Amino acid sequence: MPWTVLAQTLACTAGLTLALVLALWLLSIALRDISIIDMAFSGLIAGLLLAAYWLTGSSGAIPGLIIFLVLIWALRMSVYLVHRNWG
Repeated sequence: MPWTVLAQTLACTAGLTLALVLALWLLSIALRDISIIDMAFSGLIAGLLLAAYWLTGSSGAIPGLIIFLVLIWALRMSVYLVHRNWG
């Protein structure tokens, strides 16, 4: 991967992370409940992985398997944390 593609991918995912975390923080202030950050964390990681995958134009079985496994982890983690917090 060329350095320019890597730098662009890192810059885009950093900007996306900042925007999403800021939105979650503002929502947590409005709701007066900081626990939404915990519930959204794994979804944020999965979203960043998908964004990086899309930005780099990767293809193949191994990247697809990694994305699939991370998405399963993110879904399981989010469901568990939502169930634990909202019971």
